[in-house]
This record gives sequence, C-alpha cells and structure tokens, in this order.
Amino acid sequence: MATIIPAGQFNPASLQASGFYVQIINPPSYIRGVPTDVVGAVGTASWGPVNQAVHCGSGQDGVMAFGPVTAAALTDPYDLPSDINIAFLQASSQASLEGWFVRVTDGTDVAASTALAGAATAVSETATIGGTFASGDTLALTATGSFTGSPVTVTYTTTATDTASSSAVALAALVNGNAALTAANVVALVAGDIISLYTPSGLTVTWTDAVTPATGGPTITLGAGTASTAGATLNAIYTGSGGNSAKVTIAAGTQTNTFSVALVPPFGGTSEIYYNLPAAGFWKALANALANGISPARGPSHIARVAAGTVNNAVGTPTTGTFTLSGGTDGRAGVVTATLIGSDTAQPRTGMYALRNLNPGVGIVWIAGLTDPTAAPSVLAFGTSESCSTLFPFASGTTTAAAVAAVATNGLADPSFNYVKDWVYWFDTANKQQRLSPPTAFIGGTWATYAPQNSPDNKPVNGVLGTERNNPVTGNLPYTLSEIGQLQAAGIAIVTNPINAGTFWGIWGGRSTSADPATQPSEYWRMTTYLARSIAGFGGKYVGQLQSQQPADPLRRKLRTELNNFFNGLGDQIDGFTVLAELSTAANAKPGYGINTPSSIAQHYLYAMCVVRYLSSVWYFIMSLQGGTTVQVQIAQAQPTALAA
Repeated sequence: MATIIPAGQFNPASLQASGFYVQIINPPSYIRGVPTDVVGAVGTASWGPVNQAVHCGSGQDGVMAFGPVTAAALTDPYDLPSDINIAFLQASSQASLEGWFVRVTDGTDVAASTALAGAATAVSETATIGGTFASGDTLALTATGSFTGSPVTVTYTTTATDTASSSAVALAALVNGNAALTAANVVALVAGDIISLYTPSGLTVTWTDAVTPATGGPTITLGAGTASTAGATLNAIYTGSGGNSAKVTIAAGTQTNTFSVALVPPFGGTSEIYYNLPAAGFWKALANALANGISPARGPSHIARVAAGTVNNAVGTPTTGTFTLSGGTDGRAGVVTATLIGSDTAQPRTGMYALRNLNPGVGIVWIAGLTDPTAAPSVLAFGTSESCSTLFPFASGTTTAAAVAAVATNGLADPSFNYVKDWVYWFDTANKQQRLSPPTAFIGGTWATYAPQNSPDNKPVNGVLGTERNNPVTGNLPYTLSEIGQLQAAGIAIVTNPINAGTFWGIWGGRSTSADPATQPSEYWRMTTYLARSIAGFGGKYVGQLQSQQPADPLRRKLRTELNNFFNGLGDQIDGFTVLAELSTAANAKPGYGINTPSSIAQHYLYAMCVVRYLSSVWYFIMSLQGGTTVQVQIAQAQPTALAA
C-alpha cells in the first residue's frame, strides 16, 4: 500500500519500513499583480460606521454604505457621498474602479431610534440608592410573590470606589440575572441612582430591602413606580440622519402566539424579516434576534439593534404596526482638519489613517473637500508610508500665480504628491441643482480606471459642466500655454476643455511635485508602488528556505524564474527588465543589489534586484511638415501583379 506525503514533509533518510512512497510536489508558483484601481477618500456622511474603512465596488455600494447625496452636501464641504458619486461616475464598469471610504464625525452624531410598546406592566416599584459607600457594605432586595422560587433575595457587596449610580447598576444586574426572577419576567431598569422594578401584569410582587451597616452607610429607599408600556428602544445600527427613514413593522406571526418583525433599510435594498418571535418574552427574543440572528439565512441585523438597558420583558405582547426611526443626527458641523486627518496612534486608527493596511491597498487617496494647506504634509507622509498617490486641491478661486507660489512656499516635493486646481461644476441629481466641487474626485476616479503605467494627462473626465476657468455662467477664461507650463512644472493638474486629445473635458497635467525630473511623471510613483506591492506579496515565502553557495543554487534559480515570469507577463506595461540573484566568488565582490557572496550566504542573506525600465509618457509631440510645389517626393511605382496561370 502506497504512502502519500506532501512535499517538504518527506525525509527519505528517516525511512525504516520498506514500501512505496509518493511525494506530492507543488507546481511552480507565480506572482500575482495587485489591484491598481483602488481609491481611498475620507469625509462626512449621514449613515455608516465612523472611522472605519468600508469597501465599495460601485456607486450603489456607496449609497448603501453611507447614504445618498443629500441637502446636507450643499453646506458641508466634506461630504463623502458627493465624492463617491463623482468618482464612480468616471468608471465605465464595476470592473474598472473600487474604493475604500471612511466616514468621520465631530462626536455629536446620534443614532435614530424608536420606542416600541406593548401591553402595560403592573404598577412598578422603585428603589433609590443613596448614602455613603465603603468596601464590604451590602445592599439587598427581596422579591416575594406568586412565582416559582419565591421569595428571592439578591445582595450586592460594595467596593471602595462605588457610588450610588454604580451600586444601582450592579444591584439591577443581579435582579436581571436571577433565574427565578427572569423566568417570572421581572425586570430592573436603571436611570441614575434609581432602579425601577417592573412586574408583568397579573403577577403581584412585593419588594423589601436591607442594608449593612444599618446606619451610616448605603441606603435603599423603596417607592411607588408607574406602569410602563415601553418594551424596548430600537436604535439604528449607525448614527446619522440617514437612519431617520428606517422603519420597523411588527405583525402577527404565522405561528400561534408569535410575532414577526420586519426592518426596512434607509436607502432601499432588501428588508430584514425575523419570523415568529414568541409572544412570551418577546422583547428579549427581539433583542437576541437582532443581535445574533435567528438562523444562518437570517443573521444579525445590519439596520438596527435594541438599545442596551431598554429591554423590559415585563411589558406584555407588542403593539403591532409600522414605526419610523427618528432623531438621528450626522455630527458634521464640528468636523475640522484634525478630524479628517485623524490619529495614527489611536486604537483603532481614525480619519485618513483608517485607510492603512487594507487589502486591496489604496492606490490614490484624497480627503473630500479639504483645502487646508496645513494638512498637506500629513497627506504627503501618508502617501509615502502607504505607497499610494495622493491628491490635494487648492481652495476655490485660487489663481495660477497663487497656486504656483503656494507650491513653492509649502515646499512639498515628492513623486507621491499631486496638487489639483480649479473646482468643477457638475449637476447634483439628488438636489437637482448645479454644484461646484473640488476636482479631486474627478481626477482621482478617472486616473484609477487606467493601468498604473498610464499618465492621467490628456484623459477624458465624465460629468463635468464647467470649471472656474470654463465657467458655464460667466464665460470662459482659457489657459495660455505659459500658464499650463507653469502648472505642470509645479506638479498641479487641472480639469479643462479643450485638452490635447480634443474639445472635451479632461485632465491636463500628469506631473507630481517631485523635484527630480526622473521621478516627476505622476505615473512613476503609481507604477513603482504597483511593482513593489506585487513583489512584496510573494517574497516572504523565501525566508526560512535553504540557500547554497553553489553557482546553480536551486533557491536562487527558483527566485529568478518567478520574477522573470512576472515581468514577462506584464507585456506592454513595461519597456524592459533585468532580474539579478547571482553568486559572485570574486575577491572584491560586495554583496547587495542582486549579488550574493559565499560570506553573505553564510551569514543567511539572500540578495535579489529587479531593474525595470518604464514606458515614457509623451509630453512634447513635435511633427515636422514640409510642403510646396518644389518639394521632392519619391513615390515607388507599384509593380503589376502577374495573373495566375
């Protein structure tokens, strides 16, 4: 009988029993190029998680994740749905653009909610906690009534740091955690230092209290409460005014003594339906269903959850009907530059830094509407550290002279950093009006749809009605070639009409702020990071493998083969390449840059180098023409073709 063993786990020298051994050898691996159509943007919105990157593959994904463009965008310069809309407008299909987007708020954002009611509880009692607290004091509540296990006493022992409020929370938790009281649907809810003790209608419960020490310590004051019909409060899963259009419908279930609950999402899409929740203990069952789901097919809600501390199982069967959530707020007004940039050290990261370490990684990044020049160094640092290209707009109304001067003053020169200028007029279908927005989403969305070796220069842009210089209301102020030359030299791209390709809206630019002419083409950084990210994804498997000092070392040969296959597979994306992972035994050989020596190998180093020549974008096309009656033109006379016999 044969023994089958995976490659790498077979040691022939260790065999003792005779037999037939089959070793499975894996096929040669290959390097997979990383996606390059990935944009990243940060801004405000009326829905969605906060400081968390959300992947979107289409404009509709953006609507579902952050809500549509709303009237808030007319006064909020940092509106993220506007930029998502514009960016995906540049894509010819869902296969040509994807993105990661981050919502930020000023901290005042509130989730929309609605109170769900049912049959009233019996008249409740209250227990107000007071006095002074020391470690080892006890507070006790005893419930006596017509329920199994009566009487029930719960006791809380205080700590040195306790207060009236914290003791009330702890004592209420013991009431809610008691099996006999839970089975009887007796519920304790807390507001500050007051515990409200609710009993289902038809059940009589009497409460008594005890404290130690009897005097000079904590106190419990029992009082009369009121009946309640509030079974639970439903909160939208995200903050924002977008949640104000979410709905919940409670109806009789298809089974006896059950109710079904349907949640309608704020912006369309499929409703979530939770069938046949039991009438007995409905409110707890609802909270569990929304938090955990009721089956593999109907998982946790992505629309709303029951707010913690609001479940009142003493309330009877729910009131049926449709209820709309309300009260949600966006938290936009106080968003400032620091909010958008965020923190790289917070856990989790916030703002722009939430775009770090994603898969697929972001390739072109901007912050919606941010023109504050003090933010530019942080954006640049992010671009270099995350190996992505960044776009930074000038404020509306910035002239060519002012923009060029600002580039010099700011002193930011890097192949990853690109300035953009002249805000763009476009038609906002949601608000049914013409708007003026920064060109970042137009340029970023367009550039990302092209392969990384391509310059954004001379590429058409969709959805443009005009720009500040090509104003659809006040008329055109065409750029002179001198202005365009100054802008390009400074690393500033513009959207304009015409461009070199023709009389239509497009990008004129294609140069970064790099001061080195060899790295100034905007596509240089994008192509370099594409190659580096692709290679980085495969190289780690060589760590821990064995390398010899032989000229025909199998490990170096395998490495060269994989790299050569990758670069050969790029076809017309590059102009040429050389892969080095060689052994040199020369006395003066120095290890590094693809050269390995016996000494470096003995010290456990492996050196490889890829030298790649990029394709060059055309900046200056010069065609010569000579015409006239005196021009000598040689025309080869066509020879007659012989007829077949």
